[in-house]
Formats: sequence, structure tokens, C-alpha cells
Amino acid sequence: MNWNRNILVLSIGALWIVLAGCDRASLERTFSADPKASQWNAATPAPISLPTGFPETLRYPNALLKKVSPLAQPPSASTEAAAASQGFQTQWTTTNNPAEILKFYRARLQETPWQGFQEGKGDGVTVLSAQLQTQQQVSISVPLSSSSSSAAQPSTVPAEVEFSITYHTGIATAVSNGSGSTPGTTSGLFEDLSQVPQSLQPYIKDVAQLEVLKNSGEAPDQAISRARFAQWLVELNNRIYGDRPARQIRPVATASKPAFSDVPASHPAFSYIQGLAESGYLPSALSGDAAQTRFRPNDPLTRETLLLWKVPIDRQQILPTASSERVKQLWGFKDASRIAPTALSAVASDHQNGELSNIRRVLGSTLLFQPQKPITYAEAVAALWFIGTEGDSLSVQDLLRSEQQQAQKAVSGPSPSSKPDAQK
Repeated sequence: MNWNRNILVLSIGALWIVLAGCDRASLERTFSADPKASQWNAATPAPISLPTGFPETLRYPNALLKKVSPLAQPPSASTEAAAASQGFQTQWTTTNNPAEILKFYRARLQETPWQGFQEGKGDGVTVLSAQLQTQQQVSISVPLSSSSSSAAQPSTVPAEVEFSITYHTGIATAVSNGSGSTPGTTSGLFEDLSQVPQSLQPYIKDVAQLEVLKNSGEAPDQAISRARFAQWLVELNNRIYGDRPARQIRPVATASKPAFSDVPASHPAFSYIQGLAESGYLPSALSGDAAQTRFRPNDPLTRETLLLWKVPIDRQQILPTASSERVKQLWGFKDASRIAPTALSAVASDHQNGELSNIRRVLGSTLLFQPQKPITYAEAVAALWFIGTEGDSLSVQDLLRSEQQQAQKAVSGPSPSSKPDAQK
């Protein structure tokens, strides 16, 4: 019994010595409750999900999604528009540097079906933007690189970079099928189409969806100038044949000598007019027409001049010669003798396109060509809606349909059938 009591006394004494060597704060930490104990049984936060419709091709391969925030509808948005549209901002982090992020997204946004790529600087960020369709737009903000901040970071600890992707979809605009137009509706290219023949309205609406051609408030029934049509001809041709460089017309930024004395390098449409002249599509001294020294950029474009410029681009070749009698035989025009000799070949060659000819699309059925009558903006758009010949051509409608299909594939991702079979 005494032996057991001695052991107990010695144990208590040893414990007292150990406790005496510790300060009070240490003892409190030792015996206090674990402040994280309440989290031991807490549920793991659910991963953040991307909203439906976010293009998988925009997911950066080495980034973590941190936050998704819906975008507020503008106060002017109608109830229908608000219900049919959505927008959100996604925030991401990655250890890759801003230059790598920008390189990745520049490549993505300049691929088909993306269009209208733009790059600019904001408040400490580089902003890239593009669109799939007129109502599907994306904007990517990447912080500007900072060499000083990078140097301050230890080489063993990669710095995190935060960037954001804002994606917005609106009411999809249906591709026109050439019917069902409603007079008086706006097109995005012109304020009002009420004065435009109904047969021309589908062409205008299709072209407006490309957002390539711009005007300065002109009405669609107003005469278009020669300079404006030359610019539109190059812009729309190059947009339609965006994936076929061999069919594109190269604008000329500078030239040792302008092709026309009244279109200096300072003229707003110089690069387009000079490009057409140097390509041989406009009669000029460069093409052997020594008398064509002036372009008359502000004069109205006439019907015969439209054919003279556009048909060679449609056919991609020098046109065979034709007489007024031949034109009268082909078209039945009672005023064929009034067509300028230089334009006869173009008018005759246009007949080979049948229902796709410029004359039938712009003028419909007619026995009077009225070659010197000015072309309106609406007629110019209708002529430019289709460029090429039957069997080797594209219309704006074809382009819109193709881009719409590619956009849908980009949003939905590859189909299951396109994925490799793991069992093979």
C-alpha cells in the first residue's frame, strides 16, 4: 500500500514539474477547443458550373473558374428580349502569364466561325472581342503584363493571373429565305425600308446581318455614289470569300501614283478604288484605258457602270466583246443602243447567270435597261448580295447559313459520334 502511494506522489510531482515549465498561454492553447472543429463535418462546396451555351472552345486549358455573374438587362430591354437573351461574366485564374492567355484567345477568336475580331486597351487590361452572330458576342479582359510585379514574385511561386470572359446571347436573327418581308421594318443598315420595293428587302436584311457595309444616314432609295459602291464592292466581296484568298481584292494602302487624278491617297475610299484599278477591274490608265484619268467619286453610280465593274469580278475573267444588237437579242432591251460601248460586254455576259444575274435581281423583268439611270443604295445592296457565277459563287444567304451552322457546333461542342472510340 505504501509502495503504491509513493508511486502516485512521484507521478503527481513529475506532472507538476512539466506544467510548471509551460507558460499559461501555452497551456490554454493545449487544452482549448480546436477552432476548426466545427468545419470537420461541413459539406464540400459544390464546383462552379458554366452557364448553358458557353462555347467550350473558349475554355482556357490551364484556368480555374472562380465566379459566374449574370449580367443585368438594360432598362430599355423589352420583356420578350429579356426572356430570350442572356448574358454573364465568368472570372478565371491561371498561373500562365498574360501574354500566353492573349495568344490563346487571339487564335481562337480569329478562327471560323468567329468574326469581327477587335483588340484594344482598357483600364489596365487588354480587351479582345468577337462575335458568332450579330446577337452572340464575347469580350475577354486580360490584365496588362507587368515586368516589375513579375520580378517581385519568387521564381518558385507562380503568380496567379485573373481574367474575365463576358458572353452575351440575344434574340437569334433568322436567315432570310427571300420571302415574308414586312414593309417599313428596319434592317440595321437603313433606318426605314418602307420606300424600298418588297422584292429587294430580303437582300438588304441579309446583308445587314453581316455588319460589314456602313452608311452615313443615307436613305435606301437615295442614289449611291461611285466611290461608295467601289468601297462596298471590295468589302462585301472579301467578306463573302473570307476563306478564299484567291477571290479577294486587295485594297491598296499607298501607291507611288494614284490611278485617278481626282482620287488622291487622302481620299477616304482611295485604298478600295486603287485596289480595284490595280487589279484591272476598273478601266484606268493601268489597264490601257488612257482616257480614264478621272474617277468622279462623287457622281452617282449608273446601271451600266455597276455592270461594267461587277460582272468581271463575278466571272473572274476578261469579258468577250459584244454589240448592242447582241445585247438586244439576249435581253430584249429596246434601248440597247444607248448603252456605252465599254459596258456592252458586261451587260451581255451578265445574261449567262440566268436567274442569278445582276439585272434580274436588281431590276426584275424589264424591256428597258435605262443604262444611265442612277443606282439606289437598295439596288446596290441587292447586286452585291450575290457575287460569282452559277456553280462557282456564294450569296450572303449561303454565308449566313454556313456561319450559323458553325456557330451552333461551336456552342454545343463536338458531337458524340465525332469523339474517338475508346475501345478501338
